[in-house]
Amino acid sequence: MREQAIRLISEAVRPRLKAGLTQDDAIAIISALTIPEVYRDLVRDRGWTPDRYQRWVERTLTEQLLTSSGRAKSRVADDGTASVT
Repeated sequence: MREQAIRLISEAVRPRLKAGLTQDDAIAIISALTIPEVYRDLVRDRGWTPDRYQRWVERTLTEQLLTSSGRAKSRVADDGTASVT
């Protein structure tokens, strides 16, 4: 079940993968970052909230897998406010 879900995710992002990454690479990266032990370590053992974990996984997978054109761009203004385009 988990492997099937990971495969579906990797197929969905395949057109936006960074140059040089294969679908097998994407599956390996997604699998490694989303194993239940990582969630338990960060949330239960280190006190992260589930929302913080989710944001971290999303950001990390985006940075590791997708080309810059395949992700949202963020910008921090001089006054410290952030925007995403």
